Amino acid sequence: MTMTVRVSRDGGRTYGGEVAFPTDRSDKPLTPAASAAWPPCECPRCSSPITHHPTRKEMT
Repeated sequence: MTMTVRVSRDGGRTYGGEVAFPTDRSDKPLTPAASAAWPPCECPRCSSPITHHPTRKEMT
């Protein structure tokens, strides 16, 4: 099965060509997202292997 995508780069006035992506990912299962934020942050603090980062309240 595939998912077809067309992208507009000018607010929806025109669209590029269709691009098909395979949706069968049984060979590469998705891992759960680390956060509900999108797009996921890639800063050094968020992408470190530490599982808990102190909040501002904890730091003061």
